[in-house]
Amino acid sequence: MTKTFFENLASKENGEFIFKKNILKIGLGVRSPQEIYQLNFKYLGAEIQIKYSLGTSFSGSIICLFFNNIEVPEFEISSTSNFIRLFLKKKEGFNIASTNEEIKRFFNQNSALKKLTKISFKENFTPLIISKENRITTEFHLEFKDSTQVIEPVIQLYKNLINKFNEMKAH
Repeated sequence: MTKTFFENLASKENGEFIFKKNILKIGLGVRSPQEIYQLNFKYLGAEIQIKYSLGTSFSGSIICLFFNNIEVPEFEISSTSNFIRLFLKKKEGFNIASTNEEIKRFFNQNSALKKLTKISFKENFTPLIISKENRITTEFHLEFKDSTQVIEPVIQLYKNLINKFNEMKAH
């Protein structure tokens, strides 16, 4: 299912899909299977890289690299675990930290981030999204049902950010 999803997404985004299957030797005769799903594609002068690692670690990362001298404001989006939310009065999905007020407003109105918030309430999806210099990195574990459901909203969030940064550059 995961491989088919990545193949279809690669076709949709006109990207390059790479699948690797390895057996890792851990020691004392113990072996662990590992599968890596990787997809790379370009969008308006930026490159989006998706990597899912299944086996010894169940982790996902989605990275957006910016070119063409686009300035990326620094920000961090973190999530509160579902367990902690049980004890909080405020039921916020994500915590947005940035000194750039325009980017904070953007995130508060962004439909892709709202979709990710809904997923985080239903599933154990707790991403960390950080921008630094010319890249945005989203990292998360894959230990929840249908972990591929977050890929397209993150891609949409990245595309919205690319459009926003290009718009900011033009002004």
